[in-house]
Amino acid sequence: MTGQHDVVNRTTVVGVDGSASAMRALDWAADRVATRGGRLEILCVVDLAFGAALYGPRFDPVANASLILTRIEAAVRGRHPGLDLTTRWSDGRPAHELIRRSMDAALLVVGTDKTPGRAGPRIGTLPLTVAGKAGCPVAVIPDLGHTERHDVVVGIDASAEAMSALALGVREASWADDDVIALHAWSVPPVLRRDLTPDIHPDPRFEDAEQQIVLDAIHELGPTEAVRIVPEIVRLNAAHALVERASRARLLVVGSRGRGRIRSAMLGSVSHDVLTNITSPVIVVGDDYDFVTNEVDDSIEEDW
Repeated sequence: MTGQHDVVNRTTVVGVDGSASAMRALDWAADRVATRGGRLEILCVVDLAFGAALYGPRFDPVANASLILTRIEAAVRGRHPGLDLTTRWSDGRPAHELIRRSMDAALLVVGTDKTPGRAGPRIGTLPLTVAGKAGCPVAVIPDLGHTERHDVVVGIDASAEAMSALALGVREASWADDDVIALHAWSVPPVLRRDLTPDIHPDPRFEDAEQQIVLDAIHELGPTEAVRIVPEIVRLNAAHALVERASRARLLVVGSRGRGRIRSAMLGSVSHDVLTNITSPVIVVGDDYDFVTNEVDDSIEEDW
């Protein structure tokens, strides 16, 4: 089965604004489409009302956006000749327009300047917004530096969103010949550990149940053929564990409970904390992408 938006519709949308973070996102998206096929749509959003108020009638924001897109298209085509590529600009608020366009896309890609060492409410707010409300999975791309990266890390819990994340993670790993690290993290709330003596440890049955969460998810996914799934269970804050484990990963995939018309007012807390301390490319996916990996892969082979 497939989710509401068929992942083989092959359109990857990347938002650009001329910034360095947007260019990093564009490079990541273009490389991905060039390797795996599909279409790349480069979208530049221009808030005409804000531009007119800020600069007055002498400034032409449409011409500026068109110039940015022309330069970007030439650079991408120079790097990836023959890529199925379109460019467009749209009037409106960037987050709103990106979310609107995501409703018909397979993947939405945006850049961020967020890192564990850079705090501040204005850094990375757009990725947080679109990841919570988009109609497709959202890839958020930070500054990756020159770190050698391998494996796909997937955050696992007992939710439907985690199953979507695992299925998507396996599909991503199959294209890169990577392993999937299925990571489940659990921790003891402070209120339950303040008065405990050092000789008191968790009941082994509880730890076994936590481990079973990962094993059940892998079993429910079913055979993954060439992709190896490595279960990992750690006693640590979930977001911290995922950020740390993904610091050298090719990709981190997390599910978000903060998706949908009502729930999307807030991004899920773990996804939020991951994106504000991002150390690798991150894909955020909701529970409506409950596709079975093998069926999706078969569809991709037939369509591409």
